[in-house]
Amino acid sequence: MTRETPAEPVAIALGLLVRHPAWSDRELEAALETELVAANTGPHVDVARVLGEARARWSAFPAAFYPCAGSRCRAAGAQRLPWVTWLGAGSACAVLPTGCQGPCDHGPMAALRVGDRLEHFRHLADEEAARELARFALRAAAAETLLVDPGQVAPLRFDPLHGHAAAHLLEPIRPLAFLAGRFRGRGGYAESDGVFFKELSGRWEARGRALSLRMAVSFPTANGCHDSHEALVIVAPTPDGRIVGRAYEDGGAIREYEYEVAADGGIVFDDRPPGHGHGATRARKRLVPVRDGYEEILEVEGGGRFEIYSRVRMRRLGPHR
Repeated sequence: MTRETPAEPVAIALGLLVRHPAWSDRELEAALETELVAANTGPHVDVARVLGEARARWSAFPAAFYPCAGSRCRAAGAQRLPWVTWLGAGSACAVLPTGCQGPCDHGPMAALRVGDRLEHFRHLADEEAARELARFALRAAAAETLLVDPGQVAPLRFDPLHGHAAAHLLEPIRPLAFLAGRFRGRGGYAESDGVFFKELSGRWEARGRALSLRMAVSFPTANGCHDSHEALVIVAPTPDGRIVGRAYEDGGAIREYEYEVAADGGIVFDDRPPGHGHGATRARKRLVPVRDGYEEILEVEGGGRFEIYSRVRMRRLGPHR
C-alpha cells in the first residue's frame, strides 16, 4: 500500500476522511501531519485549518463522489476519467477528488457518500464500468439513499473493513449476472398462435450475497381478459457451492429451484410443467444470455426427450430510477 498523494493538502485530508470517517479530529490531525510531510507539501501548513476545510467540503453536500487521485490511481489512468462530465456540474452529487484512499492494490478506487453512509468501489480502470458507477451515483443521490438498485456496479463494491471475503461472496452466483437489470418481452408457443407478456426486474442484494428476481407474466384469455401472475425469487449460493432459488408466488406457493450453469453460459433448471390441460409431467427452463438481454425457453418432456413449449426474448430496458 502506498501513501503518495497529490500535493493539495485538502485533497489529502479528504482521502483520510474517506479512509477513517469515524476518527476524531485529534487522530485525523496526527495522520494528516504525517501524510503532508510525506507528500512534500511544504513547511508551515496549518493542519487544523486544512482538516477544517476538508470537513467543510465534506458536509457541504448531501451526496458526494470521491475519486481517488493518489499516485497509484493516477498511474492507472483514473485521473483521465471525466467524472464531473458524467455526473454533471451542479448535479445532486458533487465530485471531490481525494488523496490516497488506502488499499491501492485494488485501484483505481472511488467512494460514494449519501448522507452519513459511505461505500467504496474498486477496479475502475474500465471506462464502461466507471460510467455505470457514475449512473449509480446519480440514482443514489436523487433517491437520497445507497439502497437503490446497484445494477452492474455490484462487482465493483469493496468492503475495506472486511477485506476480500465480502468481495468473493458474489463469485458463486456470478453466472446469473446477466439477469441483473430490467427486462420485458413478448413470448409465443411452439405449437399454437397464443402470446404472453413477461417482465423481470433483477437486482443484487446484500452486496452481491443474493440476487432477487421480481417477475410478472400475463396471458390473454379467450374472453378478452388477462390471466396475470407475479412471483419473487431469491437466488443465493449454498455452503456446498450449489445455486438455489426460492420462489414466492402470488397464489401462496413456495417453491425451490436448483440452477446449473450450461456450456453456453446460460442457466438450466427444472420447472413446473405448464398448466391449463397440458399433459407434460416434466419441464425445464433454459435462460440464455444474448446481446440485448436473454432468451427464456421452456421445454417439456415428450416421447422420451425435451421439446420446446414456449420461448420469449427478454430485452434489457433502462436502469432503475
